Amino acid sequence: MVFQYTQSVASSPSQQGGLSSLSLTQPFGDNLSVNLNGSHQDNGYREFSETLVRSNDDSRNRDQYGASVSWTHEVLGGFNLSWSRSTQTRGDAVSWVQLGWGRQIGRVNLNVNASRSSGNYDGKHEDRLYITAQLPLGDRGSISSYMNRNAGKDRYGVRLDQSLSRDRNWSLAVDRDNQRKTNAMTGTFSAVTPWTNLNGSASGDSDNYRSLSSSGQRWNGDSRTWYHNDALSGARHLWDCTSWE
Repeated sequence: MVFQYTQSVASSPSQQGGLSSLSLTQPFGDNLSVNLNGSHQDNGYREFSETLVRSNDDSRNRDQYGASVSWTHEVLGGFNLSWSRSTQTRGDAVSWVQLGWGRQIGRVNLNVNASRSSGNYDGKHEDRLYITAQLPLGDRGSISSYMNRNAGKDRYGVRLDQSLSRDRNWSLAVDRDNQRKTNAMTGTFSAVTPWTNLNGSASGDSDNYRSLSSSGQRWNGDSRTWYHNDALSGARHLWDCTSWE
């Protein structure tokens, strides 16, 4: 059993509150387990990333709870059946039922997940299907493909991940949006040094959308600075944790 409580403190009283969560997992033998979980979030609670963005949306998650059953078989693979429900501060609620299956076939890891909502926030049902296959490339790389169907809209693609060293990684992804009839490509790079943590990405699609950005953290003694640069728009954002109150 795991219980966790997180308190957010800010200069604005409306952005102060707590998040409580409880998770209980009970195994039954070596192949079967059951999980029960729930959480409650005060209206004023904010995640760290939310404090960096000003939002006018006053509807937030309040209560979330769910249950899941997992079963594994040496030949058939692993199965997971889960149910969850989430309510918001304005009273909206949505429930999800999800069935997942995964198995290694040769060197390929295959996963299938199907889910359906029993009442979305706008009153509509929503069906989703995710299929992924991943093939390792040596000790430091992998290639994966996926198919995503969401409310009858298909999206599929291929992704290549490669690790140059323990602290340097890059990836290249190409995908196709079947509804919009567009193709997109995204490349990312990340590196960790004793003084900074760097992340960069470049993307574009057949609608002539282009994006080039970098972000990271710098350590200056006991302080830490977060920064984000958008090379195409010229936007630059800096956050210094020593100045937050």
